[in-house]
Amino acid sequence: MPFDTLTSGITQIELLGNNEAVVEGCKGILVYDDTVIKIAIHKMQVKFVGIDLTIKSLNSESVIIQGAIGSIEFIT
Repeated sequence: MPFDTLTSGITQIELLGNNEAVVEGCKGILVYDDTVIKIAIHKMQVKFVGIDLTIKSLNSESVIIQGAIGSIEFIT
């Protein structure tokens, strides 16, 4: 069975230290300022809190967040 079939509908978050997060499975941006970025992912939300947060890249399925990430919260 192909790996993509097993992971369909699952969000993947890759952290590069506390300076960058790559979120696959992004469904939309809910809150965006320099201290909080909240995004919709499948059946929940994820909130990034930090300093100087920016969205480096956004496409139909992923988002790259940069800045000093202090915490990540999952909201169901």
